[in-house]
Amino acid sequence: MSNNKAATKEPSGYVDTIDRPIWIDDESEKIIQEADFAKIKTFFHDHTPSRKVSARAITFEDYGWHDIEKLQSELFKNFDEKHYSSAEKLNDMKASLERIGLNDTQWYEVDEDKICICTNKKKKIEKLFSHLRNSFAHNRYAIKYLPESNDYIFIFEDKDSQNHVSARMVLKKSTLEKWMSIIQNGEKK
Repeated sequence: MSNNKAATKEPSGYVDTIDRPIWIDDESEKIIQEADFAKIKTFFHDHTPSRKVSARAITFEDYGWHDIEKLQSELFKNFDEKHYSSAEKLNDMKASLERIGLNDTQWYEVDEDKICICTNKKKKIEKLFSHLRNSFAHNRYAIKYLPESNDYIFIFEDKDSQNHVSARMVLKKSTLEKWMSIIQNGEKK
């Protein structure tokens, strides 16, 4: 008598994407060339605060930030549980994305700031900037105009080599500009 049990497969918590999703449009490539938008891309891509991913990095310390917890608090102060979620493993991304409404087929239609990233709690800010940098580097972003608020929205997605989503972010241009200002102005004593 065999003691073999049929293996039960756990449902996957991964969220998969494709190389060229429908929301990545050619219009965003034109918009990013405009001066206001180019500054944002330069800041978050070329000068990302991690020397591990950019030879042109400008670190938080270079800007005068020594209390990274304080900086993190400043950047995330308007992100409650409806606007920010994280997963410690890629296999937990599905639940994290669902928590804030970034997992359905129209997630890129969201018109408010939302962030979902795969990170551990201590490295939240570093991972956020890494995901933003990767999204720009791999052209996994789109820019849409929001006429009701006279603002633009950036749609970002980062993925691993197996096309598992590691981050989805929808951030207003005004939010990205505010973050740039907070960082560039340095830590207030």
